[in-house]
Amino acid sequence: MEYRDFDEFVAHERRGLLHFAGALTADPATAEDVLQDVLVKLHRRWAQVGALDRPVAYARRAIVNEYVSWRRKWARLIPS
Repeated sequence: MEYRDFDEFVAHERRGLLHFAGALTADPATAEDVLQDVLVKLHRRWAQVGALDRPVAYARRAIVNEYVSWRRKWARLIPS
C-alpha cells in the first residue's frame, strides 16, 4: 500500500505494529516503548522509508532491531 504521508501510515498501521511488538516483547508497556522509539526514527527518515515497496516490513524489522538493542542494553546494566 502506498501512503501519502507519515501520519497516514501511522493511522493505518499502528495497531498491527503494536500487536507485532507485543508478540515480540511479551510485555505491553515495552511494546509501546519500542514502537514509539521506532516511529520517531521512521518519521525522521520518512522520505526514504515511504518510498519503499513495503514500508510495513521495514517498520517490523526496525521493531525487531530496536527490541534486540534494548535487550542488549539491559543485559549490560543488570548484573546476573
